[in-house]
Amino acid sequence: MPGQIEFFLLGLATVIDTILLLALLEPVNRSQVSVWLKAQVGGLWIWHACSFLHGSTYDSVGPVPEFIDNVFMIGMAAGLLILPSAMLHSALRLQSTGLTPHPPRRALYIVLYAPVLWLIPAAWFIFNETSRDFLVNVAPLKNAYLVWLIAANLVSSILFLRLRNHLSVPRARLFFIQLAAVLILQTILAATYALLAHESDFAALERTATNLLPLVPALLFAWYVLRQRMLPLVMERTLVYGAALAVGLLLHRMTISRYSEKLSERLNLDTVLLEAIVVLGLIMAFRPMRRRLREALRHLFGRNILSVRESTRRLSLKIAQESHQHPMPLLEWFANIVPQELELDWIRIVLFSGVATHRNNSRGGIGDAVDIASKAAPQDADTTTSSIAFLSRIHASMASRDVMRISRGEETSLEIQNCLNDFQAMHVFALRFHAVDGVLLLGPRTRNDSFSEEQLDSLSLLFDQFAATVHNRVQELARVRAERKAMQEEKLSVIGLVAGSLAHELRNPLSSMRTIASLLAEDLGNDDERTADVRMIISEIDRLTQTTQRLLDVSRPADDEVSTIAPDAVVQRLTGILKQLARQWHVTLDVELNAATARISATDANFSEICFNLIRNAIEAVRETPSPRVRVASIINDARFVFTVTDNGPGIDPELQTEMFQPFVTRKSDGTGLGLFVVAERVAELNGQINCVSESGGGTVFEVSLSIAG
Repeated sequence: MPGQIEFFLLGLATVIDTILLLALLEPVNRSQVSVWLKAQVGGLWIWHACSFLHGSTYDSVGPVPEFIDNVFMIGMAAGLLILPSAMLHSALRLQSTGLTPHPPRRALYIVLYAPVLWLIPAAWFIFNETSRDFLVNVAPLKNAYLVWLIAANLVSSILFLRLRNHLSVPRARLFFIQLAAVLILQTILAATYALLAHESDFAALERTATNLLPLVPALLFAWYVLRQRMLPLVMERTLVYGAALAVGLLLHRMTISRYSEKLSERLNLDTVLLEAIVVLGLIMAFRPMRRRLREALRHLFGRNILSVRESTRRLSLKIAQESHQHPMPLLEWFANIVPQELELDWIRIVLFSGVATHRNNSRGGIGDAVDIASKAAPQDADTTTSSIAFLSRIHASMASRDVMRISRGEETSLEIQNCLNDFQAMHVFALRFHAVDGVLLLGPRTRNDSFSEEQLDSLSLLFDQFAATVHNRVQELARVRAERKAMQEEKLSVIGLVAGSLAHELRNPLSSMRTIASLLAEDLGNDDERTADVRMIISEIDRLTQTTQRLLDVSRPADDEVSTIAPDAVVQRLTGILKQLARQWHVTLDVELNAATARISATDANFSEICFNLIRNAIEAVRETPSPRVRVASIINDARFVFTVTDNGPGIDPELQTEMFQPFVTRKSDGTGLGLFVVAERVAELNGQINCVSESGGGTVFEVSLSIAG
């Protein structure tokens, strides 16, 4: 009975070791696990697994079973040799670099594993001894190994006790005290069993305790690294593997049991172990089989399958309900709601096209990219030019391979894998729908588990729906803007007609008043003191007549026939007219024209509107400025006619500069907001460019560039 209990406990320890080792080697945990912990758990697994298999083949007779049993004993020796080295490695590493998962490599630590070379003489002794007892076979090395075990464990215990006050991590003091105590107890038990109790009545009990005790430090380390995830992980996967084993045994008994019994009688060997090794080898050899088995077990026993499905359904409905929002608020809403629904630490959305023109003070936009992250996103993955560049490369790689999703730990490209590690992202989804093109990064889950393939597929569909919603919203806003622009142009057309009609009605009475005033001035003569007042009336009537003429010019349809004009001549004529306005406001108007030979493809009316509005706006802008000055200049630069109007006025506010070419936008109390709008429209009609450079309090420069006619 004690032997059966010992055998059962060894099998249970092997299962726990297997689960622990697979958990540490999972992609989701691999980056957080140090080499020494992998070596420690790996050595423990080799020791327990080979001890269990040695116990199962101990009573088998024949050359083949004896050879296999010798191999298992060599594995036991390998596990025992690795464990002290890994423990000392962990203590020295923690002493020098703390809990850093991947500190700089140092070849010196390889020396700690030099005792593993004792495996060569151990194998020689095992194959040359006739005994099936492991301790008897390795007896020549027993004393040397005990010295190494005691020295390694005592040094490790001392280092762990020193570390309890040096590492500023939660519960470090209790953790290292427990670890040192377990190591000291393990050393005492191992030495007592090897030297005194091997042939005593309590040999089985002490051997069982000695075999199982090394599991405690490994569990303590793994628990501390993976924290609260470890116990649920061990329990869940133990049940999964247990259920899979029960199903496998049932199928075995129903199918190949009769054949294996006959083979066992011929070879005098229990073939169940060979069958298990073959099945395990087949599963591990084929990646699709591994993935299918993993997903099937996860779907069968997973606790969060239905919860994720329900969360995905709720998110789909909420996307439809929030589709009325502007694209940028919609992106920010999605970045905040998804982590809550899917229990994620964070998500990050980066769009390289499709929404750039609709940012509206986005906190994450860089260049043409839009970057939105939830609040808990890692700081080192914040919006920077370098991070956008890395994400752009991931995006380009996915697009070139037509891949819609990549996962950390499964991506074959080392560069992309490193990028995902740097961003601490578990999955990357492509957001690709017509004009909307970007990526969506998912961080770890708050419950420290991972999504199944089925869940990732449903999330991919959800994100496709979101990309389509963003695209449709962008298209809808573009349609609304086009409709508003058409309505605005229609209003401007009506205003032009009203202005033309009003100007036409005003010209006749103004003409009559000027005629009467001129006759009155002649009748009064030059000597009459009232003549000066009458001539002032005539001057004002002339100014009103010019204003009405400009209204007629603006409202008159543009000439369809485009001819070539001399722009300097037009500017010279307009500055002659506007000098009167400049004198009225005591503005100095400087004219410097250096493009007399240039000719441009335009109508006189179109180009006149551009020049007239820019010069008049400049004069009006500086009328309350001390020493007001406006400079009008023209030059020929790279086969283009460049016309500039510079003033020393108060400048244009930055928030107004983005909208100043829109209709009815003005800062003047008596302005209509149509001047610069007309200028921009006319420059666009002539396929030219207009730029504005202005600083608050530093004046303004408008520059119009037009192609010179060939």
